[in-house]
Amino acid sequence: MVTAKTTLQLSEALEGDGPYWIVGSESRLSPPAGVSPIRVEISGLSMISAPDLVCVAGAGTPIAELQAELAAIGLEISCWESSGTLGGAISTNGEWRNLVLGLTIVQADGTIAKSGSRVVKSVAGYDAHKLYIGSYGAFGVIAEVALRVTALGSMRAAEPKKTDLNKAELMLLKNAKEILDPKGKLNPGVLDLI
Repeated sequence: MVTAKTTLQLSEALEGDGPYWIVGSESRLSPPAGVSPIRVEISGLSMISAPDLVCVAGAGTPIAELQAELAAIGLEISCWESSGTLGGAISTNGEWRNLVLGLTIVQADGTIAKSGSRVVKSVAGYDAHKLYIGSYGAFGVIAEVALRVTALGSMRAAEPKKTDLNKAELMLLKNAKEILDPKGKLNPGVLDLI
């Protein structure tokens, strides 16, 4: 198993032929036979702007650890999840769309891309990063996340109700997967699991 502790290491790991299965520190899905796992351990809080209510953290950062660091300065992520890593939670749950301001993504060919920003109000263009939220890593690997934060205790999100994708939404995801990862290098078959 390859372990990536930086965005550059993750990019280099994805430059091979694949296929690859992306895992975090608390992954719940096991890779299929014959698929090489890559563990993402890009972790830690790299930026906090309390006045702007924004933080930036690595995708491999445990949510509980991130919440504890933020709580020490009177902030929190207004989310219902307390286990797993930030990247894992965001890639498997579309409800994070309102909290994520920007992402650094490593695409299937190893290209590093950024979308969104580190400010709450932005008119910088398309919100392409939202495509990756809830996509189970099918289109690219989340390396770093810019998040909206709130004052501690001011806004606790309720746990969302689980909704199933309808056939049209699933077909749209599968079509996007074919365009963004034509060789099927990232998490092959993951869309068949949802």
